[in-house]
Amino acid sequence: MLKGKRIAFLRSESAAYQADIINYCEQNRIQFAIGADLYQAVLEAIRAIPDKDWKSYKNGYIAEAIHSMNKTKEAFRLIYKPQAYCDT
Repeated sequence: MLKGKRIAFLRSESAAYQADIINYCEQNRIQFAIGADLYQAVLEAIRAIPDKDWKSYKNGYIAEAIHSMNKTKEAFRLIYKPQAYCDT
């Protein structure tokens, strides 16, 4: 960690989707946005989102759920925005 620097926000890809990092952010009041791979627990949380909770967002939809990991100390918001991928 950078000594003498206060981090107010962390944005990272799925490599940072780890309980230790999420716990650190929560304990130090750091807002975070971390990409997550679509593991079974994440997919189950997404599938449990009621249809009424999906909102229009840009050219698609977005929804959120409360989620936790085995070793996180607090639950956190999981925000899901389906994206279409294509091979080029």
